Amino acid sequence: MKYLALVLVFATPSVLAETINMACPPGDKVVVNVVANNGNFDGSTDGLIGDADFQIMRNHLRQPVDPSVPESVMTDLNADGFTNSADYALLKMLASQQN
Repeated sequence: MKYLALVLVFATPSVLAETINMACPPGDKVVVNVVANNGNFDGSTDGLIGDADFQIMRNHLRQPVDPSVPESVMTDLNADGFTNSADYALLKMLASQQN
């Protein structure tokens, strides 16, 4: 069984309904994660994910989101209320897709 992971940035459910059209062999699983930002937590003007962004993620790992701390909200990429290993995996995936 293979897994195909997709990360969609700034997508809304209505947009997703119109744009995702894929076929997978029986038994394969597709995981779709919609993230609220591109992982550029430090606000650098190049828009790329770098060491500073990974450090910000590490600073918030294993913590619940605190709405009064913008970085805390940004690092919860899957919006489950915590910054955890799933968010870190999403950040690594976003970084691997940079040009």
